[in-house]
Amino acid sequence: MRTPHWAIDLARMLAKAADAQVSDAVRDACTRVSSSVTAYQTRDVYAMLWWSLKLRRALTEGRSYLRPASWPIVQRQGARMVPGAWEVSLTAEPPHRTWLTKANWLLQRCFRSQSSVLVDLQDLECYRRIRTLVAELEGQVNPLAVLVREAVQQAFAAHSAGIVHQKQVCFHPRLSQTQRQSHGEELARWWRSFAINVSALDPADGFSCRSNSANQPGYWMDGNPAAATALLNIFFKAAHKKWHPSVLGSVMRRWHLPVELRDPKDVLLEVGQHLSCLHKSEMEFVHALVHHDLAKQAAQRPGAGRCE
Repeated sequence: MRTPHWAIDLARMLAKAADAQVSDAVRDACTRVSSSVTAYQTRDVYAMLWWSLKLRRALTEGRSYLRPASWPIVQRQGARMVPGAWEVSLTAEPPHRTWLTKANWLLQRCFRSQSSVLVDLQDLECYRRIRTLVAELEGQVNPLAVLVREAVQQAFAAHSAGIVHQKQVCFHPRLSQTQRQSHGEELARWWRSFAINVSALDPADGFSCRSNSANQPGYWMDGNPAAATALLNIFFKAAHKKWHPSVLGSVMRRWHLPVELRDPKDVLLEVGQHLSCLHKSEMEFVHALVHHDLAKQAAQRPGAGRCE
């Protein structure tokens, strides 16, 4: 019977551990183990295998087994009792799959049911379960845990939309850098043709969150980040489908925008920041206008203005 590849990967990684009782020749022969991890113990490998098993259960069983016991309780018949190929692949790091690639895979799994350009991390239970599990790795001296934690943090940072006060908003992980740029250019063109028709906001009536620091409560904190993300996604959709600005006619006639947002340098960042500053009641008003316009458009031409 042939030994599975994952078992060989695990044996090589264990042989590479600093406290492994193997000859130097065997240790040097374990070339498939990443050279980026230089000082780990066998207990570090097993600790990450058990952590990976909890991660798998959190992803596949729809709930998190965050219990103080070292061995999570199995609550489903047929659930895996011990780590296997999947857990080893996360721990052993074969050359063809880097730590960052694995973290990106986790993000894509979380958002596989969504198709919008922007996603709000806080909206998904899957993301919250992953963040809770990653938090278990904080402060650990296990070098393998450090790699996993850093990879997840880099993956989140790589997909961040960069909107002030909306750090939880990211581009959908399925989008490549080229696709993000294309969506951004579409949004910029559409927004300028749309915003020029929106009434100008009197500076005396506006609210600003530009000067607020992270620990200084500001007016924006009463806003609705999820609603702002949803509105941005509607604008992205309008730009991609090349909607005429008149599709959102009620918004153009009844909403007001600061003059500088008619031709912003960075549409996504500046418009996103402005939306995050809106009072909750104003955001609800804008959303009501948008959905009124989309419903009206859908009634005139079925499917033309429906929001997915």
